Amino acid sequence: MSNNGLILQRLPLQVAPAVLVFLFAGIVISCSSTNSRISGTYVASGSGSASMIQITQTENGQLTGVLSNVELKANGKIESIRRPFTGVLDNGQITLSFKDLLSSTSLSGSAGGNSIDLRYLGSTGTVEMAKFKRGDASLFKQGADKVLAAAEAVKVNDSLLQTEHVSIERIREVNAWSTAVQTQVSKLPKIRARYEFIEKEMRRLIDRERATRSADGRSQIAEAVTEGNVAGMQTDFEVNQMWDALIVSGSSLERSLATYPQRCDASTERLRQAGAASDRISDWKRTCDAVIATRTEFNEVRGLVVDAQRQIKTVQTEAKERRRDLVDQANRLNK
Repeated sequence: MSNNGLILQRLPLQVAPAVLVFLFAGIVISCSSTNSRISGTYVASGSGSASMIQITQTENGQLTGVLSNVELKANGKIESIRRPFTGVLDNGQITLSFKDLLSSTSLSGSAGGNSIDLRYLGSTGTVEMAKFKRGDASLFKQGADKVLAAAEAVKVNDSLLQTEHVSIERIREVNAWSTAVQTQVSKLPKIRARYEFIEKEMRRLIDRERATRSADGRSQIAEAVTEGNVAGMQTDFEVNQMWDALIVSGSSLERSLATYPQRCDASTERLRQAGAASDRISDWKRTCDAVIATRTEFNEVRGLVVDAQRQIKTVQTEAKERRRDLVDQANRLNK
């Protein structure tokens, strides 16, 4: 934070919605020549603030004016204030007063040639100096524009940091999803075996039904065969539910990954022009490259999903037809 910004922290503030302005409550300035005229505009600027004092001095030494300031706060937001002052010039000492409804403040300093130096108590409790030089409103605007550019740079850097965090989380989600898909793919033989087991039990029941002479006994066995078909349908539901969840989450990840560029280095110059810090750009690019690599792996796993869906659909369709035939056999034997 610049010295000018620290002065502002010692004074009551009033935000001006349209004008970027900085004001002090009271300033004492000693001039190189007693009661020399100091009317004019004085500007001070630093890395995080730009300030302007506009003073008008009358013949009797009375002073009026305005102090304007725009400052970049630690949270990246711009704070601007405007406050008028009155004052007097007496034996080289100038007092500028900024009065609120309940209080007023004064600061001391010196003026010589084309400059004004203002002393104030810093945040650490030490006396510090803010240096103003004679200038004009356009010079103040240049300083204010630099502060605004610095604020935009803070936003860009914060955005890159947030994007980096989101990207790391996205990579973690893709890896978890890929692991889940591969786990389910490895279970495809077990799913096929489950359908085969259900059909085997249904055939075993039909063989018993053929050997059963009692009509009631055959009816009970035919009902058990139908329950086998229900078990197959329940297996369909459980398998489809698992794969549907993977497909939905995969589609969401696919849309998210599609927002990243094809080449991360194509964006670095634009970020640099926007004021992003070099180390922040490097961190962002490294994470962006990792996301693109993950996207390539994701697309390969998506291929596994498509192939697995095809296999599952074939297994379920064929198993359903076989179970239907077995139910029909059981019903014919029951007649």
